[in-house]
Amino acid sequence: MTIIRKSARPLLLSAITLSTLVLLQAQTPTTTAPARENAVTHRVQLQLLVASNNVNAKTDYPASLEAVVKQLKSTLPYKTHYLVATYLYNVADKGGFEVGDVTYTSFEGGSGLGATFFNVGLSGIGFNGDSIHISRFKFDLRKPIFITKTRGEGTTFKDVFENVGTGITTELNVSEGVPTIVGTTSSALSDAVLVLVITVNHTGTR
Repeated sequence: MTIIRKSARPLLLSAITLSTLVLLQAQTPTTTAPARENAVTHRVQLQLLVASNNVNAKTDYPASLEAVVKQLKSTLPYKTHYLVATYLYNVADKGGFEVGDVTYTSFEGGSGLGATFFNVGLSGIGFNGDSIHISRFKFDLRKPIFITKTRGEGTTFKDVFENVGTGITTELNVSEGVPTIVGTTSSALSDAVLVLVITVNHTGTR
């Protein structure tokens, strides 16, 4: 009986120790390399700003774009500036996105609704020293433009429209949190240009 009691104690202790190890492993979260990479996120803000000489255009843009407008005034001969749209996208480090959308925002004021189709995307976003590097940024826009009138039935005439496309494809280095001009495009505007402004904020761990 003495031999049985001596051999039972180590068996009991081993069982307790094994249960403790299993419990500790279950309570301790494991972080893999891909999980850490996915936690690195860039919040990309794209703003469409119009610089115009249209006498009916209003000056309307947020204070965060004051430096951008000041830069535009020093380089382009436009008197008014107004923000027409803001878009937000989240993308993981070294990742990218592609978005196709349509807006009915009027880029030149006036009345009536006109559909404008656009595609925007970027790839290879990541830190490059103190700046954020975007390997490829692409924006293209298509909108129906009045071309001419053609004779319809009898003495009536009908308008003829054609989809006109413009766009920008480039590689960028931007400072974190600083609104940066990507470029300008006429986008079929009569007396104005569309200014693409990008701001990248970093969230997560670096």
